[in-house]
Amino acid sequence: MNWNEKLQNWMFAIPENVDDSLAFWRERLLSVMLLIGIVFCPITLIPTTMMIFDYGFWSLAVIDLVVLILCIYFYKYRHISYRLRAAFILTACYAVGAGIVLKFGLVSGGPAWLFAFSVLAGMMMGVRAAVIAVLLNVLTLGPLAYWFGDGAFVFGFLFEGNIKRVVAGLGSYVVTNAIASITAAVMVKGVEAVAERHRQTVRSLNHIVEELHQSRKAIEETKERFQTLFQQAPFGIALLNEAGEFVWVNPKFIDMFGYTPEEVPNGRAWFRKAFPDPDLRARVVSAWKEDLATHGIGEARVRVFEVTCKDGSRKTIQFHPVRLHTREDLVVCEDITERLQLEEQLHHARKMEAIGTLAGGVAHDFNNLMQGIIGYAQLMLMEKAENDPDYIRLKGIEKAVERAAHLVRQLMLFGRKAVSQRKLLQLGNEIRQAVQVLERTLPKMVRIECEIDADLLQIEADPTQIEQILLNLGTNAADAMPDGGVLSIAARNVNLLNAKSDLQGELPPGQYILLQVSDTGIGMYPDIMQHIFEPFFTTKGIGKGTGLGLASVYGIVTAHGGMIECDSAPGKGTTFRVFFPAVERQPEAVHEQPEAEEIPAGGGEHVLVVDDEADIRELLGEILPRYGYKVSCAENGEKALELFGNDPHAFDCILLDLSMPGMGGYRCLEEMLRIHPEAVVLIASGYAKDDTVQRALKLGAKDYLEKPYRTDVLLGRIREVLQAVHGPNGVRTRVSGVRGQRPDR
Repeated sequence: MNWNEKLQNWMFAIPENVDDSLAFWRERLLSVMLLIGIVFCPITLIPTTMMIFDYGFWSLAVIDLVVLILCIYFYKYRHISYRLRAAFILTACYAVGAGIVLKFGLVSGGPAWLFAFSVLAGMMMGVRAAVIAVLLNVLTLGPLAYWFGDGAFVFGFLFEGNIKRVVAGLGSYVVTNAIASITAAVMVKGVEAVAERHRQTVRSLNHIVEELHQSRKAIEETKERFQTLFQQAPFGIALLNEAGEFVWVNPKFIDMFGYTPEEVPNGRAWFRKAFPDPDLRARVVSAWKEDLATHGIGEARVRVFEVTCKDGSRKTIQFHPVRLHTREDLVVCEDITERLQLEEQLHHARKMEAIGTLAGGVAHDFNNLMQGIIGYAQLMLMEKAENDPDYIRLKGIEKAVERAAHLVRQLMLFGRKAVSQRKLLQLGNEIRQAVQVLERTLPKMVRIECEIDADLLQIEADPTQIEQILLNLGTNAADAMPDGGVLSIAARNVNLLNAKSDLQGELPPGQYILLQVSDTGIGMYPDIMQHIFEPFFTTKGIGKGTGLGLASVYGIVTAHGGMIECDSAPGKGTTFRVFFPAVERQPEAVHEQPEAEEIPAGGGEHVLVVDDEADIRELLGEILPRYGYKVSCAENGEKALELFGNDPHAFDCILLDLSMPGMGGYRCLEEMLRIHPEAVVLIASGYAKDDTVQRALKLGAKDYLEKPYRTDVLLGRIREVLQAVHGPNGVRTRVSGVRGQRPDR
């Protein structure tokens, strides 16, 4: 690039970073004018110097020098106001022009300077400045030149009478000057208007560019969020194009099914692998096409199918396919296998809880009924000799009631209404004892195999209930092998990290004892297995099963914090696996209390019987007097409080049923102890030893009887609580009697 191009670029080129090009151009014009002044002033000093010597024009030299200094100053210090610097340039031009005109007349270079002054005023300061400059030029060239000028040429014209020529010449000059100055000003004003429009356009474009930049940034952020959501989503997500090819899938989709996009590049290949059964695949594809035809764009089509994964496992998947405006399909997949299992567990738990509540209520009513039956049977036995034909019949009634009580206890175990008497056990010993019983009771064609680890850990359990589990499972196994087979019972230590049952949920990690009972019998179908733990469900014929065996096993295992599983298939036998939490404590020594052989009868003590069952009140009203007690009865808590409140010290013992209508036994107990804190209250209930019983004992009840109770147990318990309060010497009268027999009269 040569010097000319550089100069032109410096003078005319506008940098890209300049927002106001007109202001930049004016500033550049001002700089050029200052540079011209800097260059011009030294040049004019040469003739000025000559005129100093010839004519003594010192004023011109001073003016020239001052202008030079100010030009340099204003060029160097550009931070000074533009109007001030422009005014300096215009003033300098006018001063030079006016000075020349006033000194040398009109026929000189002065009018040219004034012409430049007015044009520059229009260009640099606007139309108003141009008009003022033209008017100032008129004054300078007219009256001022006439009155103050000393140019001979000017005055010569005037004295010679050529004033018209002077006016005509000046008028032409002024018109031309006005046209040039105002035109320049208007042109600059137009350029300024164009520049302003350009600035507005640029600002608008800059705003649009900024909005586009922000939009692009927002799109990038949205894309990043979407990518993160897509990658980290807990659901499988896939996008298929209109041809059914996978555009992209997220990691969860691959983890859920195990297939990579390379293995299943399109929906057709995926359907073949996910639904290997042709009939099922045809139904799924048909449902998919039907949904496409009936659902609009953006409308989700929810379907649930069981899918075969790459590893062979089967999962229940809920699909949410959505057709997009781009004719693509966005598919969201949710694995609901575990949720369905949890729902099934919850449904099963609620059902079992409801049945358990029902079982507990039925057990209570049964116990009250059986209390009357066994009580009257034992009352009649007291009056019969052993060789009496009715004695054997009454004994049969007694045994039948005991069997019925056993069934009721099974119901209560299932409903978790019975309280376990737990202690540390060696499960191996319990298994061996149960095997001895099974060997005597099961058919001979059933062979029993037993395998127990030598280092088997202990469990904390109720021995009677553990025996019940073993006998129930063993008996069921034998019933499943009518033609004989093998019953296998095994026990070993296991360390569980993650044990889960479809019905009972998960067990916490830890040490467990696995009790496994297997048979080689006929097995069960899946629809049967779903109900085996429900009470009263049985596949045996009428009179051959109660349907309470496995239900009670389930209740016992659950109450012990364990878990039971069952595997079975038709013709392949059945295996029950029971997990009990293991403990490492040593068993405590058990000191058995010798059973008393005789029960002392009463000595005239007054017993208040409070029970809503009339049969029980009548029965006790007949039995207790036979054993030396005075009896009063009340059918509810309100009546009992009325009798007790009249004379609290009249009753030596209160036999109080906890489950009664009205105020109930517990509130009745509270009021009795409030009236007489030393009252001797023996509570009874058809329920097990539940929270209400425990609270009653803590409140002040002396002991507890569970219905149905035997007569000898009742009499012994009354005697015990009375002796505990009054002491052995505090008994009024002792009448000895043998347990279960009527005392001599």
